[in-house]
Amino acid sequence: MRNNLILILIFFFSFFLVSQLLSEEKEILKLPPPQTDGGKPLMQCLKLRQSNREFSTEKLPLQTLS
Repeated sequence: MRNNLILILIFFFSFFLVSQLLSEEKEILKLPPPQTDGGKPLMQCLKLRQSNREFSTEKLPLQTLS
């Protein structure tokens, strides 16, 4: 019973904290319009797209994997 009460209190406290964080008014950031002139056409960019990958033969440490 006590564990349930603790869980309920944690839930309500978390809910209250999140609602307070979300209710703060945020300043709206005005971004300049995107530059759409110049550059390469989309199809040419897609045709020239490539990726390069390098793989190591070393094993990753377990801490890195975790």
